Amino acid sequence: MTANAQTAAVRHEVLITELMADPSPAVGLPAGEFIEVTNVSTRTIDLKGWRVTDGNSAAVVSQSLNLSPGSRVILCSRGYVGEFSSHGTSVGLSGFPSLDNDGDLIVLTSAEGRTIHSVAYNPSWYGNAVKAAGGWSLEMIDMGSPCLGAENWTASRDPLGGSPGRRNSAEGTRGDSVPPRLLRTYALDSVSIVAVFSESLDSASAGARMSYEIDRQMGRPLSVKPLAPLFEEVVIRLAGPLNTKTVYMLSAQPVKACAGNAMETKGEVRTGWPERPVEGQIRINEILFDPVKDGSDYVEVLNLGPGIGDAARLFLGPSSAASQAQNLRKASEKPFLFFPGDHLVFTEDKASLLRQHPAADDRLIVETGKLPSLPDDSGSLAVMDAAGRELDAFRYSARMHHPLLYDRQGVALERVDPRSPTMDPSNWHSASTDAGYGSPTRRNTQYAVIATGVGVIHVEPATSSPDMDGRDDLLTVSYRFRENGYRVSMSVYDIFGRRVVMPVRNALCGTEGRFRWNGKGEADTRLPSGPYYLVMEASDPKGRNKVWRRPVVVAYGR
Repeated sequence: MTANAQTAAVRHEVLITELMADPSPAVGLPAGEFIEVTNVSTRTIDLKGWRVTDGNSAAVVSQSLNLSPGSRVILCSRGYVGEFSSHGTSVGLSGFPSLDNDGDLIVLTSAEGRTIHSVAYNPSWYGNAVKAAGGWSLEMIDMGSPCLGAENWTASRDPLGGSPGRRNSAEGTRGDSVPPRLLRTYALDSVSIVAVFSESLDSASAGARMSYEIDRQMGRPLSVKPLAPLFEEVVIRLAGPLNTKTVYMLSAQPVKACAGNAMETKGEVRTGWPERPVEGQIRINEILFDPVKDGSDYVEVLNLGPGIGDAARLFLGPSSAASQAQNLRKASEKPFLFFPGDHLVFTEDKASLLRQHPAADDRLIVETGKLPSLPDDSGSLAVMDAAGRELDAFRYSARMHHPLLYDRQGVALERVDPRSPTMDPSNWHSASTDAGYGSPTRRNTQYAVIATGVGVIHVEPATSSPDMDGRDDLLTVSYRFRENGYRVSMSVYDIFGRRVVMPVRNALCGTEGRFRWNGKGEADTRLPSGPYYLVMEASDPKGRNKVWRRPVVVAYGR
């Protein structure tokens, strides 16, 4: 074995332990960006030839720099090395990468090209809005847990705004007690998929080919490779190509996180080869456009199948073509498969959504950089594919909410029937109270699919319970006629024969469709509990009339 092989550094022997992304306004340190690296091994390591990169630019340590065990060095641009030298050993690097204020991926690699440590930070790591605004560094809390992300970093507590070259002011203990999870997959091509895990993995454990298997006689993969620099993803090369419109199951035997703790059980997730959506496949299914304070808008789409979708190939924007160019947003920056029956949610703040709706499935939530504008009073939303083809569009209004809602803030609009027209206002309803006024990633609380094969008209349910509890809030009348052109009116009468409301007046109908009644009287007044009669009158194109009379009940929960 050569001397170089004996002394080559391995992953996590040297760590990025502090970084300054936004030095302005300066608190007490020089107004320059820096990273601090610390040797946490038991031997001296020469950093000559090591690189610091953010993916766009790289800086190389050109001179010999022996870092003894436990010692630190400040890496910065050449223009600030003199100012930082009073704080500790400092090295100025030509082409030192710019650390973005909004978040970045910083990677430290050895002279041999091996990833030693990487940090993908963002402003939420500060845990303090004032310090995130500038002048304060981010410090690693526990150097014994380098695999952890946000939970192991925080804003500096040093009065100078940072502690480069010295022991971190936020130093403490953070253990990784949460086991890794297999979250999802995406496809690189028909014979290569990527398994996505919840945290950084031990590369040896994650790279064991026999730990993975795919059903439908696909078997073991040909090869697997953990992806540097974060090691949260594993590329899996398959023994054969994936078929379209086929959902496969990938299973992974418990693998270890880089901290050493392993998955508690075997992981299983779906995978497959995504296709361009067909007409009617992707539907806008739920929308929150007026969130609570410190909350976030969200948009949910439903994949009705038969194919597999990829959120990275979808775009969100207003339904008006004139304003799409300025307000069009890519639904996901990274590939994100969603399968037939999946309710996929897009939001700018995943953590906020999960606080409001803890029952939501975090694996079906995509945190976007920015959603299109969703005004609180009214607006529009369209879902488009990568070719600019409109897959679904919805014009919403706050007036579509339940009329008895006093405060509509934080209340989502839910689609009632996924296959009924999106633009039909009666196909939308306020989410129920007992679900927290929203059901992101889950079947809607107001979900109802009504069959039209029973007779000419069909009423469901027979009892309307308009109390916003998510059960039978809407009564649906489905019709089927032999031809187009029927004119229909629908009225509700009390037991004394008095008409209390006329939900439908002289509507022009197709051969089949449906109307909905929210259980309220005229001007959306509350009706007394009890029996009523629904009367539907229809006139065919030749002027012949027919009348249907059905008993219904209005009842309220306790």
